Amino acid sequence: MVSDETPVATREVLLFRCAGLDADCPRGTPGDSLPRDDVGRYRPKDRGAAPALTAVGGGIESAEKPPASFPADGDDAPVEREEKPVEHGVKQAPVERDDAASGRRRPGPPRFVPTGDSAGETTSAQAVLLATAGAAFLTVAAVLLLTGWAYATATGSTDLNRRDVDPVFEVRDKLVWIAALVIAGSLGLVLALIKRPVRRLLESWPVLFLTVAGTAGVAYSAAWVDGWIGFGPANLLLAVALVPLLVFAVGPWSRGAVPFLWPAVVALGLVLYLPALWQTPRGMYDPYHAARNIDELLGPVAGSFPLSDYVPQYGGMLGLPLIPFRSLVAADVEWWIMSYLSVLSVITVVALCVAAAMMLPRGRRALAPLLVIPVLLMKPSSPDGLTPAGVQRLFQTIPERSLLPVLLGVVLLLAASRMQARSRWIWVGVISCLAALHNIESGVPATVAAALLLVALRAGWRALGYFAAAWIGVVVVYAGVLALAGGSLRPEYWAGFVLEFANGFAQLPMPPYGNYVFVLFVLVAGTASAFPVVWRGPAAMSVAATGGLYFGAWGLLMFPYYVGRSSSLGQLQFFLIPASVAAIWLLIGAARAVQVRRLTPRLAYAVLLCCLPAALCATTVMKAPWPETNLKRLTGGFSPDSDFRSTAHGPRPVVDEQQAQLIRDVSADARKPVGLFFTSGNVAALRTGLPNASVLAVPQELMARRPWSGDPNDTGNAAFRRMQCRSLQQSDLNSVIAEDLIADALDSCTGFTRGQLDRGMVVFTRTSG
Repeated sequence: MVSDETPVATREVLLFRCAGLDADCPRGTPGDSLPRDDVGRYRPKDRGAAPALTAVGGGIESAEKPPASFPADGDDAPVEREEKPVEHGVKQAPVERDDAASGRRRPGPPRFVPTGDSAGETTSAQAVLLATAGAAFLTVAAVLLLTGWAYATATGSTDLNRRDVDPVFEVRDKLVWIAALVIAGSLGLVLALIKRPVRRLLESWPVLFLTVAGTAGVAYSAAWVDGWIGFGPANLLLAVALVPLLVFAVGPWSRGAVPFLWPAVVALGLVLYLPALWQTPRGMYDPYHAARNIDELLGPVAGSFPLSDYVPQYGGMLGLPLIPFRSLVAADVEWWIMSYLSVLSVITVVALCVAAAMMLPRGRRALAPLLVIPVLLMKPSSPDGLTPAGVQRLFQTIPERSLLPVLLGVVLLLAASRMQARSRWIWVGVISCLAALHNIESGVPATVAAALLLVALRAGWRALGYFAAAWIGVVVVYAGVLALAGGSLRPEYWAGFVLEFANGFAQLPMPPYGNYVFVLFVLVAGTASAFPVVWRGPAAMSVAATGGLYFGAWGLLMFPYYVGRSSSLGQLQFFLIPASVAAIWLLIGAARAVQVRRLTPRLAYAVLLCCLPAALCATTVMKAPWPETNLKRLTGGFSPDSDFRSTAHGPRPVVDEQQAQLIRDVSADARKPVGLFFTSGNVAALRTGLPNASVLAVPQELMARRPWSGDPNDTGNAAFRRMQCRSLQQSDLNSVIAEDLIADALDSCTGFTRGQLDRGMVVFTRTSG
């Protein structure tokens, strides 16, 4: 109960909460003991005036304790009132007016004046628009200028599809990425220093010209037709028409309507997209590339540890959870590993939707799956064919390269919403280290992006200490586990494939223009626009900006993966994952800008540019996988093209039970202990019980004239051969049974002699030590 002895400050806070401006206190509650005025509103006893109130953000609070303008999760104002905001849309204390009939003074409607926090939100929202406009123009300009420079200075072939293309085009690709980093960093830092609204600058003719020019360049790249991606002119036109609807859906006006989308979202996911994520031993999209991922994931359960016993190309840390289930996996390798990878793929996509939902305001989170899933799983063309398919086609994109970085993004969003929670920063360090150890090309950029976010959040030295200690602790713990298992952590294994591709293998120049410009723009704009908001607030946008900064920076720092290979299949498709979430941040920023200030025609161009990426992603729902195609694939209708196979370049089955018995018969006459050197060696190890001696999932990498190189003078990879020979020499194996297809790869290993071909196998026997 509130009585006359209640302290004045506490009583006035209660008065406000029950004053009819924020909530009604029902009869019988503690606030009901307070006296009411003639219209039923509570008023201070014996004071005759409304309590002194002040406005902060979108709500009215007591002057004793002003809260943040919005909850940390990005909600709208706690209470929506009918009064229309002017200026910055912030309500100040009610103005007292005389009531001639009663002789009392009654609070009138709140006045609308800008306050410090509202001004900060206005500045932040407009900074998002300005950063996006700058990112569009500068990114497009950098690509065009550097492409023109490359063609002008090339002295050799300018045909980008030829192997002997002039090297200047690879230099141009690297300069495009460096320019993107400089653009994102410069825009972010400059806008972080601006503390005043930039509306006049946004509406100035020079900026308007740059915005229109940048929008034209981005739109052209978004409408670019690439058979492996799936965007086109129809998507662009539909996206432009969808922009007003998305602004309305993200704004406060639709809070009560958007939740009704959940039944449609769930039905769409279960009917169209979940079957597209699931793969079976007879229903695989790409058995050839999948075999590499599968063998690396089976390493731990077969007794081989990544970064100690073999060099992972895509990653092996996700195979560690399978170790307790060795007997089950060995009983039916194909079924268990395909189910495991399918579950990880589903978890990856669900985690992406969770991250997007955490960024969106409450009541609008049903939009998250609609803005993320369609663009990842769209079927670019040939709706009745097995391929091309979306990102789900290649396990190296979902889940290998993306699961741990996406989970890291979710944990960062949780940590940003509660900065004081020590355990959350520890988990950030743990997951970022696991991601880096698992895959250097995606995990290290994720770690750097997380560290950048910690700095931008100004989380403090303690949070940075927890992050660093957890990161280092994971490395120490894993090294200790390897030592207990009789191995050691080999740093050269960690960067083995990165160095292989950096030396020029399979390098392709980027096309002069294309969808990659659109993707690069989204990553640059997401990073540049989110940094100043995270740096200075306000709380209403800070959590959403956290997601925009992390996913934008992660994709931008990881872009050399596309720069080196420059293939739409797999490489560019992969960047739709971070870009789809960064696009949601740009949409949220545009919606906030429309809420805090009246939209003008000049400002509309920047709003359109901000909303275009998310709208384009949403339009790809019209290219969803066909249920008939999913059913045909899952039931083996595309066999044998979709059947489980080994890592050999040509179609070749994995070791089955019959072949496993032959291997055991050969091993009976060999010097013990005996190891295996087979394609898909970990499958063979599980079937035979013998250890896998290969340091690669694809031992053909060690051979001269690799079948996929197309180069008659190819000598293979000397670094990998040295690793293989060193591993055999340091092992306790006295015999190695090699598959005849790849036996030549061990001829250069000293200390072992080659035997005769026997039943399709060659036995190498140790001669020294």
